[in-house]
Amino acid sequence: MPLKARQRSRLAVLAVLALVGSLLAVSAVPAVAAGDEKVTSPADYSACVAAATEDAGFTDMAGNFAADEANCLAHYGITVGTSAGVFSPNDSISRAQMALFMVRAATVAGVELDDPEDQGLGDIGNWTDAIQDGINQAVAAGIMSGHDNAFNPSGAVSRQDMAVILDNLLNVAEIDSLNDDGNVLDGEGDEVTVDTPFDDLAMVPFEAYDAINNLYELGVASGTGDGSTFTPSALVSRAQMAVFVTRALDHTNARPAGISMQSMPDSLTTVGEEHDFQVSVRDGDHQPVADAIVEVFSSTMPDEAWNDDGTCFENQNIREGAGGCVIGNDDPATEPDGNATASVTLPADPGNLTVWAWTGESGDEFNIDEDDSVSAVIDVMLGRESTLISDDTKTHASNLKFGDKVTYTVQIADKNDDPVASDGEEVTIRSVIADTTDGDSPGDGAKRDDTRTSVDTKTTDANGRFTVSYTSDDPSDDDGDMITLTLTITGQSDFKLMANDPGEDSEDDLATSVTIVISWSDADPEPTSLHLSQAMSYHLANDDGVRNTVRATLVDQYGDPVRNEKVAFWSDVDNPGTGGSLGLGGGETDDDDDNGPEAGTGTNAADHRTTSRSGVATKSYTRGATAAGNESLDAVYTVTVAGECLDSRSDCTESDDTIKVEADAITHYWATGPVSAGETFTTQTVLVVDTDNNTIIIGDAGTPRLVTYKAGDQFRDGTDPITLDVFEDRLSADDPDTSDNEADSITVVMGDDDDDINSFTITTNN
Repeated sequence: MPLKARQRSRLAVLAVLALVGSLLAVSAVPAVAAGDEKVTSPADYSACVAAATEDAGFTDMAGNFAADEANCLAHYGITVGTSAGVFSPNDSISRAQMALFMVRAATVAGVELDDPEDQGLGDIGNWTDAIQDGINQAVAAGIMSGHDNAFNPSGAVSRQDMAVILDNLLNVAEIDSLNDDGNVLDGEGDEVTVDTPFDDLAMVPFEAYDAINNLYELGVASGTGDGSTFTPSALVSRAQMAVFVTRALDHTNARPAGISMQSMPDSLTTVGEEHDFQVSVRDGDHQPVADAIVEVFSSTMPDEAWNDDGTCFENQNIREGAGGCVIGNDDPATEPDGNATASVTLPADPGNLTVWAWTGESGDEFNIDEDDSVSAVIDVMLGRESTLISDDTKTHASNLKFGDKVTYTVQIADKNDDPVASDGEEVTIRSVIADTTDGDSPGDGAKRDDTRTSVDTKTTDANGRFTVSYTSDDPSDDDGDMITLTLTITGQSDFKLMANDPGEDSEDDLATSVTIVISWSDADPEPTSLHLSQAMSYHLANDDGVRNTVRATLVDQYGDPVRNEKVAFWSDVDNPGTGGSLGLGGGETDDDDDNGPEAGTGTNAADHRTTSRSGVATKSYTRGATAAGNESLDAVYTVTVAGECLDSRSDCTESDDTIKVEADAITHYWATGPVSAGETFTTQTVLVVDTDNNTIIIGDAGTPRLVTYKAGDQFRDGTDPITLDVFEDRLSADDPDTSDNEADSITVVMGDDDDDINSFTITTNN
């Protein structure tokens, strides 16, 4: 049976992360100065995973930027520290020590070194046999070199020395990212154009210059300070050495003892797709094990995936695997390099998927308590289903002022409007800029004929987005000028406009082509829109009195706040306990005379508040009652230009001399509850979802009930078990465009005790 790892390991994430340091000479990420310099050929995998991440016991590395890398080198036997439990991260490195590090690293990287033979170096005779052997092997392999029959074993290693040595090591290891001439190759096998940010390499030797550039392009070497310098003559500390060496090993076939698993490059993480892994098996000397059968299986509910005896719970909790957690002849086997390719099918719902990999002989059944394995967690995401188009105009603006610039961002997204990294998507933008000034003044006709049309193709970047910007100057000294921009955006799939997109009435409609209209104007500002909001859309009813606050924001056509204006607030119900004087009393129903809901019967049916500098009028009121219910809250702003208006809905009518701006009503729920132990509610409507507080409001609008849930509860979609994340996603999917994934209703069964497991079963429109 192939050798297995001695201890089970876990991978925190599936993406292969570069091992980084962040102190002085080694910065966390290759910094970029002015220009387009970037790492072109980073390693696809890491040497420091699974067993190589275990603590080596170095007491002086706690909190050090290279703690993980020091542990990794200790796992491979490249270093044992300067004494028991001590790594000495700040010490410099002698050339003799470096020779030992490189010989050990070369062996781990798969380089077959010749037996030690005297290389004619006259200054190493007083050193130990082990050091002399290491120096002779490093020189014979071409990893290090002497000069004039001397090696200078006591000499300190500088950053440029380190670059030359590691570049030699990677050439000797014959990594795929270097050709026979030692030049860096990209993923297509073509030589890359070296473009580093370092501006202090003019005086370094030619060999060091090439090595530094190569290691930068490979993601092994990074800059100092702000990243624009390499500081080639600075000495390398042991901590910095650990970072350099582990980054170099990432480019080799070095893998830890036992079994390890890493995501393959560009593995998909979208629902329903295949996610590919490289599974590696090594013996106790870190050498590849060929023909080792490996199995990969997964579960969305890892805590519920095992029977009491540690065997797999073979139902919907376990996915993949021949026969369910049993090594089969159809499972993949490692190649001579000790690596195998395996894959899992991602679930149909977003969330976390835990994946396990193990190795054994045909017919072996996995036991989590007995068998060595590695596990990893995949963040399963929704795929591309829409494209968001947003802009940087002020909220609720319907016009721009001349000279203002508007920038549109096109972002590939999933059906929940979360960004999707989709590189290279082509989108066509047709822009028409025209003078649409009203009136008959001289020159208007000529201005209206001044229309500019352009068609351009844009391509999304690695984040799945691109931006375009437009602006316009005032075409004349006349008042009332207006320039209109019409954008028609067409892509490879559906588009969706975000709510703050000006000039678009149906921002929730999907279409393969979207038209956006916005205008620049020099018109005087005037109030054009009023918007209501509340901090919470529900409260638990209480006869001691519960306070709710409503905010109305009044803005002009440019999205700027309108200050020092009166806004009238209404509620469509009487609020018990307000005493009338607190305002927001009851209101009658709308009589459809286009004047809005009528005034309530109380003397304070409408309550007025003045807008602040930010255009916000705030109304707070208290409801004192235990009865469940809901109320519709709205507001109106009215200005009389001529005639009389008492700022009351029954008295303010639509006329040519009255400006009236009415807000869209919002609903507030007064719920009873929370639902008690032992209660059951069947087929309830979900009214409010508050995932921040693990709370939902269920029932009909007149009798809302407050229900809380916890991580340990049981969640189902119909008869299918789902995770808490999927449950919340279902509940929160209130967008019409995601109705196929939206909770229609919910059944709640509370346990007999408050600490019991509660059951939540939702029904969706799938």
